[in-house]
Order: sequence, then C-alpha cells, then structure tokens
Amino acid sequence: DHYTDAATYDESIAIAAAFADPAQPPQSLALLQQQTEQNQAAKKKIVGYVYKKAPGAPKRWKSSYIHFFTNFIDRRKRLLNMVAKDGVSEISKDNKINMTEVSKEASKAWKEIPANERQYWESVSKKDREEYERKLGEFEGPLEVRTDKVKKK
Repeated sequence: DHYTDAATYDESIAIAAAFADPAQPPQSLALLQQQTEQNQAAKKKIVGYVYKKAPGAPKRWKSSYIHFFTNFIDRRKRLLNMVAKDGVSEISKDNKINMTEVSKEASKAWKEIPANERQYWESVSKKDREEYERKLGEFEGPLEVRTDKVKKK
C-alpha cells in the first residue's frame, strides 16, 4: 500500500509501534492521534530565511589581526620551504603546516608585538576598510540574497 496522506502514514506507524511491544496494551486510535498532533506542534517553527552575501558585493575588510595572521602564515610557509630544500625538514610530513600550532604561535606573537608594529597592521586594516567603503558606495543592488534554507526556532 502507498500512503498519499502524511497523517494516515503517521497514524499507521504509531499504531504499528503501539502493537509492536506485547508488554504494553494497545492504545486507542484517538490517543495516538493526540500524541501525533502534540509531537508535530512541538517541532520547531520557521522564524525567517537564511541570507548570504550577494554575488558581486564587496567583501568586508580584514581586521589588523587577520592581516598579521596572513603574513605570519606566509612567512612560516616560506621558512618551511627553505628548510625542506636544505633537506633538514623536521617540521612536518609533506611540507604541511600544523594550523593549530601555527595559530597558537601567531596569537602569542600578536600579543607580544611592539606598539609600532601593531600600529602598522592597524593602518593596513584601516586602508582595507576605506577601500571596502569606497566599493560599497559604488555597488548597486542588494548586499544579501535569500537562500532556500530557513531559520528555525
């Protein structure tokens, strides 16, 4: 048998479940329907839609730490390649960087950098933000587009 009505299918599943355990007495159809309705009411309700950045919209600026971190990783990769060429590579297999360790090192280095170097990275970030705001002013159209996904509460 094929079920076209979802409620009929849910009822049949509930009835089958009620009779599946011989230790429990069979429940009435009305009680099973009530339980099914309560379960459906308890499901999460849709609150809105998920949005993503519109294609062609300018990307947001990077913070000073992100600029520093990117530079830190690039320097680490160059160091890794130089060491690997010398044949003394003990850092990792296949010249790959352990991102967890590098992230910890970058975080520690960021906390310890002198004020003038931090000021440099902040100025780079400020220029990036100004460029973003300039592109944002020139951009026509929505910044976000709706996806097929929904937010549930």
